[in-house]
Amino acid sequence: MSQLRKKCKIKPVIIIDQIHLSLFNSDHILHLVNLFYENNILFVAFGVHHNWMDQFFNLSINKSKPITKINESNWLPVFLNYLRFKGPDNNVADQKSDYDKLYEITSKLIGEIKKEKVVVARRFSDKYKYPIEFVHEAFSILNPFFEYNTQSFDSDELDDLYNFPKEITESSRVLFSLGRRDNKLEYQHKILKT
Repeated sequence: MSQLRKKCKIKPVIIIDQIHLSLFNSDHILHLVNLFYENNILFVAFGVHHNWMDQFFNLSINKSKPITKINESNWLPVFLNYLRFKGPDNNVADQKSDYDKLYEITSKLIGEIKKEKVVVARRFSDKYKYPIEFVHEAFSILNPFFEYNTQSFDSDELDDLYNFPKEITESSRVLFSLGRRDNKLEYQHKILKT
């Protein structure tokens, strides 16, 4: 292909619509992005934006109109497409409970975002006793509908006399487990907001 590309004087452009279909499929066209790049082929795609796809593109532009009223008819097709090749699969017996849990978390997360306007993944997970991996997956699924961002941990304040936090915060626990306080926390909360 590289030999043919060198002989060509016209820059080819590949334009794909509905790029989000069949995400995580081993035969998805996104697996050819490196080949396109190496051969100076411009790749343009349209579709539902998931953060996972950012690794394949230099730029993403959100031209969609915000969905003011999210309901199951909006998010369920995105949910099903996202899990289609990644799993868990509703039709596989040993994955059904994980599928049901992820569905429950996703629908509860939508309700929480409607009510609170901003939801922090770790706090949501702790509040409802959900595994954080499932909550992060639900955040990724709902990314096209809400604004995704990160937020630093709440810092603790050290008592000068005892060199110990005055009040235990979420960053205190992490710093205690590291056993040192001289480094900045790289991990940040994942948040979704309307």
